[in-house]
Amino acid sequence: SYVCNDATDRAKEIYANSQQQNTTNLPFGDIPQRLLPDTSVLTPQNGKVMVRSKNTITYGDIELDINGLEQVFTKAQTITIAQAFQTIAGAGSRTQQTATLFQDVLSRLEKHIESQPGLSGLTAPGQFHGGMAQVRSIDIAAALNRFRANNGILFKTTKP
Repeated sequence: SYVCNDATDRAKEIYANSQQQNTTNLPFGDIPQRLLPDTSVLTPQNGKVMVRSKNTITYGDIELDINGLEQVFTKAQTITIAQAFQTIAGAGSRTQQTATLFQDVLSRLEKHIESQPGLSGLTAPGQFHGGMAQVRSIDIAAALNRFRANNGILFKTTKP
C-alpha cells in the first residue's frame, strides 16, 4: 500500500548542499551574424510558386517542408510565407544583389508589410490575394532556414 511522505525538507537540504555554479552571469560567446548572400536565390528557377498544403511549398524546383513550424496552422499562413519569399526576392532585385544581414532582411520585410493595409504589401501593386493570413516574422525566418538553393545552405555566417 502507498504511504505519502513529505520530502520537502530533505529536498531543500540536498539543494543547499549541492555545489551548483551560478551560470546566469557567464558569457555566452560570439554568435555569428547570418548573411543572405544574394536575394536572387529566392527567385524560383521556373517561376512557379505553389502552396500544396499547410506544410509544403513548391518554390521553383525546390520542395520546402515547413512541417516543424508549430505556429503555422493553416494553408493561408503558408501562402503568406511563400508570398514573403517572393517579396524578399523582389526587394533584393530592386535594391542590391550583395550579401545582407538576415535580421535586416526580416526587419525591412516587417516594415514593408506594416506600411500597407492588411497583407497587401506582399502582393504585386494593384493585386489582391484574399487567401493569406497573418504569420509571425519568426515563422518566415524559420521557413527561410529550411530553404536550400542549389543543394546548398542559403546562408553564410560572419563574425559579429
